[in-house]
Amino acid sequence: MVQRFIALTLCLTTLAGYAAEEDEIVRLAFEGNEYFATETLDVGLGVRVGQLHSERRLERAAERLETLYRDNGFFEASVGTRVSERFGLRGGLIVYFEIDEGPPSPLAEVRVNHDGLLDQALIDELLAENTTEIWTLAYDDLLEVSLRRLFADNGYLYVSIVVEDHFTEEGVRVVLNVQEGPRVRVGAIEISGNEPILERVVRREVTFESGGWINLSAIYESQRNIYATGVFTNAGFKIPEREERAEVVTVRFEVEPDKTRWFSFTLGYEYSQTGGSGAVFEAAWGDDNLFGNLQRLEVGAAFRYNFAVGQFERELYQAIYREPWLLSLRGLSGRLRLYLERERLASYKSDSYGFDLGLDYAFNEQYSVGGGLRFERSNLWEVSQEASSEDLELQGYRNTTAPYVQFVIDLRDNAFIPSRGVYSKSYLEVAGGMLGGDNDYLKATQELNGYLGLSDSLILALHAYTGLGGPYDDSVALPIYERFFLGGSYSLRGFPERSVGPRDAGDEPVGGAVALLANAELRLRLGESDFSLGFFTDSGMVWPGFDQFDLTDLALGIGAGLRYMTPIGPLRLDIGFVAVPGRTYLSGASGYEPTDADHGDGWQIHLALGHIF
Repeated sequence: MVQRFIALTLCLTTLAGYAAEEDEIVRLAFEGNEYFATETLDVGLGVRVGQLHSERRLERAAERLETLYRDNGFFEASVGTRVSERFGLRGGLIVYFEIDEGPPSPLAEVRVNHDGLLDQALIDELLAENTTEIWTLAYDDLLEVSLRRLFADNGYLYVSIVVEDHFTEEGVRVVLNVQEGPRVRVGAIEISGNEPILERVVRREVTFESGGWINLSAIYESQRNIYATGVFTNAGFKIPEREERAEVVTVRFEVEPDKTRWFSFTLGYEYSQTGGSGAVFEAAWGDDNLFGNLQRLEVGAAFRYNFAVGQFERELYQAIYREPWLLSLRGLSGRLRLYLERERLASYKSDSYGFDLGLDYAFNEQYSVGGGLRFERSNLWEVSQEASSEDLELQGYRNTTAPYVQFVIDLRDNAFIPSRGVYSKSYLEVAGGMLGGDNDYLKATQELNGYLGLSDSLILALHAYTGLGGPYDDSVALPIYERFFLGGSYSLRGFPERSVGPRDAGDEPVGGAVALLANAELRLRLGESDFSLGFFTDSGMVWPGFDQFDLTDLALGIGAGLRYMTPIGPLRLDIGFVAVPGRTYLSGASGYEPTDADHGDGWQIHLALGHIF
């Protein structure tokens, strides 16, 4: 009893410490506002949370709101206030602003008076794109800014615009009086601060030429292009003669180069209670300004070490060279990748080496398309004698010639730490056929990510991935090194690496031709710190073929984790639990037969760098 009394006393003391003063305002609320958001009404209100209640202060706040509405055409608007006590131990007052907006003022007419130096059709098109039925001051501002940009994009850099609003019984008539001023030409385009990057590399990102009429939109576009090269910490521009209202001006781009040579290092770890714990190590070096011409070279290696067997399971060595502005075309780039990959797994061993020659074209920052040709020579050996007959037939050296295409849509606000937007990547590869080689197969994947900011510190991230492959023509099966695998830090957490999917008779994973994966993660930032929490659900399965596809086979993992933001991305520590082991497929004499998956006690610790998606 004494312990309970002490605990209750501590609880009440804590609450008392957070209690508000008797007349303290703890919340502001708006009722009846339809045309204006709460954030708009709150600006300049003169009342804020934490102040003490004052009738005079509330009266002045109501008058400010009425003025805001009337300035925006709501001439019958009225605002009242209501104050109520907050229920509970913490107390305080809640102030309600009761708003009767009344009818808005319709927009009756928009007229632009100018000297006719600009084609009237361009002005009419702008007005049509910015049509509205309700007049507000914000609409005046939108028209003025849009019209100013239109004239400045056609050489009239010094244009001035005066907006007049005439209130009539029919509505508001908006008149924009334009003084074009002299038409301005670009005399010179200068680049400063670009060392050690060649000046011509910066100039090719400029989308306008000297001698033509000035175009502000083209200047801003050029500024974005220069910054988007990724080798500048800052890219701005100046027009020195602007204050003098000169008719021939200089456009000077001022840039600050970033360090273009870099080194990255990643170390990850997976603890498996059922065995098979492993560590992942990746290292890469790159130069994003090779020869001062923005050619890019990256050399790297990646390894996975299995502690249970005491050896490296996978090794990857690669070199990637990228050539921007291929054939002097904006947005077109070339790519050459050389690689060597080695796998030493219980079910098989393989060596693969080859090259990937590709082209990429970026329509803009959001949409790009790419394609290429991959040539690979592989050696598969020591395939488990308990594997399927098709896998045994694929042993030895085999050549793969595979053209591919891909299409990417990237609408994320940040590629490394997204908080909103969508990302989509579609990929299709067709190996063999008329191009020859020993492997004939088709392989298609689709990845889709979505990010929704629920608040400033809470993000809902969603991910879906599908993969489909299969042999055709003379091939009997999809090669094991081209199959889909799931499980581990970057796909299905709670499950060991590559453990989800078909297995041979020796219970070793052999991958499949059909894969489905879905992830949902709630990311919560902890205040203003570099720490955040993640709560996730992962579900997926790999099937031998489309004939075995069954959604009731899906495995399910759940868990939570801690993230710490580093300069190269979030360091992620996740603990995943097997909620549903799933129903997988085991190779037998008559093919693959469904069987209940077994993941032991079913939990994993995943330590990795970067978000899972």
